Parts: sequence; C-alpha cells; structure tokens
Amino acid sequence: MIKAGGVVVAAAAVGVAIYNGTTGERPPPQALVPAATVMADAGPSGVVIVRDGAVIRVDEQSPPGRLVIPAPRRAPWPDGLAVGRFRVWVSAQGLVRGYARGGRSVRAVRVTGSEALLLAEGNRLLWAATPYSDVARYGRLTQRPMVFRGVRVPGAVRDIEARGEDAWVMLAAPGRRTVVARVTAGGGVLVVADLPGRSTGIAAGTRTLWLLNDAGLYRIDMDTLRMAGPLPVQPGSDELTAGPGRVVTVDSQTGIALDRTLGGRVFTYNVGRQARAIAGARRGFWVTTGDQATPRFVEYHSTS
Repeated sequence: MIKAGGVVVAAAAVGVAIYNGTTGERPPPQALVPAATVMADAGPSGVVIVRDGAVIRVDEQSPPGRLVIPAPRRAPWPDGLAVGRFRVWVSAQGLVRGYARGGRSVRAVRVTGSEALLLAEGNRLLWAATPYSDVARYGRLTQRPMVFRGVRVPGAVRDIEARGEDAWVMLAAPGRRTVVARVTAGGGVLVVADLPGRSTGIAAGTRTLWLLNDAGLYRIDMDTLRMAGPLPVQPGSDELTAGPGRVVTVDSQTGIALDRTLGGRVFTYNVGRQARAIAGARRGFWVTTGDQATPRFVEYHSTS
C-alpha cells in the first residue's frame, strides 16, 4: 500500500475475462471488473477519487461523480494525487499535471524520469517524492517554469503531507522503525519522531499530524511538536484520513472504522469490506468499498 498527501493507493487482483469457445462463456461487462488502482484525496478545492485512471470529483462542491479527467486510452495510469487550493495534481511516471477547476487550464511539469510519485501541496509549494526513495522534492508554484529541488531525508519515504511551507514526511527506517521528519523548503530536516513499528501512513489536520503504524495511532502537535500515543485502533487498521478536529482509521479488510476526536471521543462505523481510498471532508468522510471501489459518504457522528 502506498499513500500520496493524505492520499492511499491500494492494489487488488484485476479480473481478466477470456472468451471460451467451447463453453460459450463471454467476458463480463467492464463495470464488473474489479478496480485495480484506487486513490483519494481531499483539499481546499474538494474531494477527488481516482479509479483505474479516471479522475472523479465526488464532493458536494460539484455534481456527484463528475468526471474531471477520463481514464487514459493506454498506460501510464495516474500514480499520484493531491488536491490543492486551485488545482488537482495528478502524476504519471514522473510527469505531474495540475488541472484547474472546471478544466480551464492544465499546468504540466516533469519531476522525475519515470518513477511514481507521492504528492502534497502546501503554501505556494508542491511537494513530491518517489515511494521508498530518500529524497523529498519541492517546487514553487509561483515559478514558471517550476523547478524542483531535492532534500535528502533519513529513511525511505512512505508518505508525505504539507502544511504551510513545510512537508511532513513519514519514513521507513531500519529495524522496523517509523521516523517522521519535518522538511523545510530551504532544505532543513528535523526528525520529530522515531518509533518502533512498521510505518503505515500520516494525515494532516489544521495543526495536528496523525501517524499510524504497527503500534497504533499517534498525535503530533505541529506547532509544539508534542506527541501523544500510541492510541488504540482497530486491529489491522491500514488507512487513515484527517477531518476537522478528528482522524478516521480503517481496517480495509473488515471495513471497521474508528473516528477519534481531539477531545478523545471515539465513534465506530462499519463502512463495508474492501474499504480503500479514504478522504476526510467537512461533514464526513468518503471511502470506496467492494470490488468496484464504489464511493460512499459517511457522515460524522455529532460530538455535542
């Protein structure tokens, strides 16, 4: 599993139908073929889901299921996604395209030769990293053309988020350790957490960074760098997303989700098996479920 800027990429076996002349069996309709690659991300301009290369807006800011970008006729499919303030950023083999609202304009920049990317947008900055590499890259959105600069980090990149001009990078370190580092656009790197356990993913709220690994869930205050945890999660939890003042973790196999608020309240949801590609929004969270990665909106329980 690979995640991009609050974004999760999950793989499943693709059903391949073969016409059998002896039995007369016909290939199933394309709609019945399981989704192989699913991603989701939420940002200032909405909630976007990518299913097998097609980019779809699903939030209330647009008609549900509005197609933003059709699936490519041939490879490469998108491998990274970030929803920014004014653009939806989609990468494919090192080339990043930024689609403006309404599809009025497209901005393209090459970050790497052909590698997949994790993406995150901060304050006038676009961050990118190749999964399991030891370099985080950033480019200034005010530059034309945009030039990306690299910052070496102390581990293999597993996930990346951005707030302000900083990137928060989750790293896999030797000895099954999880390292979280704050990376500045000037090239500075500060390790803010070094924990036992295999890294899973991070999600960023307004001032809170949530970290999920084998040991459980951790909360880091991005201003003071104070950390709390591990907080309990559903066994097998491998997806997370941040909402306003809360975080949602999901066990993708069972579909059991825990919604934890900053005040310590915990709510439980059963969103359905094969839950993938979760993205938090203002009133609830979006999650895709089942073979077809069908988008579903789950409203938050009230904290009052």
